[in-house]
Amino acid sequence: AEGQVALVALVPEALVGWISGRGSRSLNPPDAAGLTILVIGTWDVSAERRVAFRGAPGHVCKALQTLCLHLRRLDRWTSNCVHDIPWESCDLPEDGDPDAGFFSTQNFCVLLPEGVVGMVSSNGSHAGLLAQLQGDTGAVIRAKAGSKAADEGRASERASMLEVAGSFGTKLQALAEVVLLVMLFAEHVSPNAASPLELWVPAEGPSALSKEQVANLGTLAGCESVSVKRRKHDDDAWFLVRLPGSRT
Repeated sequence: AEGQVALVALVPEALVGWISGRGSRSLNPPDAAGLTILVIGTWDVSAERRVAFRGAPGHVCKALQTLCLHLRRLDRWTSNCVHDIPWESCDLPEDGDPDAGFFSTQNFCVLLPEGVVGMVSSNGSHAGLLAQLQGDTGAVIRAKAGSKAADEGRASERASMLEVAGSFGTKLQALAEVVLLVMLFAEHVSPNAASPLELWVPAEGPSALSKEQVANLGTLAGCESVSVKRRKHDDDAWFLVRLPGSRT
C-alpha cells in the first residue's frame, strides 16, 4: 500500500510468544492502527523465526525499536546463564495496577549483599550493565552505600541497597532485572550458598501492605517460609522481607 513499508527480521524463538502478546511493550500497540506483524516459518527449522512487519514507517520503526530492547534484554541474561525468566510478571499489567505512566514517591528498594556496592558504582565492574538497564527501561536506578551491611535476621538502617525510581511501568520492568542482578551478586559472594532475596516493602502510606499480604509473597514465590520484620528506615516504617532460596 502507498506510504507503507515492509521488513523481515530474524527473531529468536524465545521471543516469538511475546511478539503477539500485550502489555506496555507489546510489538503491536493499540494506537498503531494498520501495523501488521506476521510470524513466518515453522518451529523446527532453526532457533530463529522470520517475523514480517508491514505498516506506516513510524509504526514499523517503533516496533523494531521495541524488538531491539527485548533482544538486548534476552542477550543480557542468557550471556549470564540466566534462562526461563517470567518476563510477563513485569511486562503485563494486572487488574488493579495503576497506569504505566503513574508516578509515585514510593520506590522499589532491594538490599545489596555485603561488599558488592562497589560493583555498581561509577567505576564498578557492573556499572555498564546498570546504565544499560536504565537506558532500556527508562527507570532511575541508584546505588546507596550503607555504613553497615544487613546481617542475619536484622537490617541496619543504613544497609547498602539499589533504589529503583520512575513511573510505575518503568519501575516494574527495571525491578525484575535489578533482582536478577542482586541474585548474581549473591552468587558471586557466596557461590555455594542459597542466597535470600531481601526487599523493603512500605508498611505505612498509600502504597502500604499489611503484614499478612507481605507474608503471602512467600506462597506466590513458592517459598516454604518467608521472614517479615517491621523496621524504621529514613524515618518511615517498612517491612524487611527475606525470601529464602536460590534465585527466588
